[in-house]
Amino acid sequence: MENVKKRLLQMTKAKHLQIMLGTGTLANDSIALQLKLLKRRGFILTNGEFGNRLIKQVIRVNLSFDTYEIEIGRPFLYNEIEKLVKHQEYEWLWFVHHETSTGMLNNLEELIGISKKYGIKLCVDCISSIGAIQPSLEDVYFASGVSGKAIGAYTGLSFVFYNHIVNANETLPTYMDIGMYEENGSVPYSQSWNLIYALQEALKKFEDETEYKKIYQTYAFIEEAVTNMGLQLVSSEEHASSIILTVAVDKKLSSKEIGDSLAL
Repeated sequence: MENVKKRLLQMTKAKHLQIMLGTGTLANDSIALQLKLLKRRGFILTNGEFGNRLIKQVIRVNLSFDTYEIEIGRPFLYNEIEKLVKHQEYEWLWFVHHETSTGMLNNLEELIGISKKYGIKLCVDCISSIGAIQPSLEDVYFASGVSGKAIGAYTGLSFVFYNHIVNANETLPTYMDIGMYEENGSVPYSQSWNLIYALQEALKKFEDETEYKKIYQTYAFIEEAVTNMGLQLVSSEEHASSIILTVAVDKKLSSKEIGDSLAL
């Protein structure tokens, strides 16, 4: 556990990390419960399916928040976001870094700058970006990640990164209280040796400094091949993630036939 946490903290530059036995939804639910302990209103940004999922999760814990919603596959307009937060006293802001549904990579650095300027606690869903690129999480309030996706271990472990002290709180559900993990070295309850060991093995490939370059080269190869076929991507090139490539399929084409062709 200590070795895995050390490797993940080095990858992300965060100060603290807790590993939970469950998927990324568990990590985001746990973050939502921490936000419930804050006093003021929050702000959620969405331009895709997983941003919309964050909204649904926050509604379930009865948080007070506003939303900034952009058409799926379109980039955020950061000058608009800054104008909105400038005139409101938002305490936290939450968004998805890599929007898996479209291949859109939202600008973490831009939102870190806005959050710092207006004293807002920034939360980030990094579930699909950690392991494919190197997001710096040293300036975020909370961030979520998982063992599967780009890291390439088995699905079943989720991560919560943060840079402050989190204490146990008896008003929260026991299993989702991040402070309980803090007090017990990430093992307050049963963990899965198999999943932890597999994660440790998967993280070894990131000792090779060229690993991220290989990922980008693979993406570039596939992108060129797909666009040469005459297919259009959902996200424009300047906002693409270099992680997941999402093809816009019109009604004249069969998505199954395209999928079968890509498999070949």
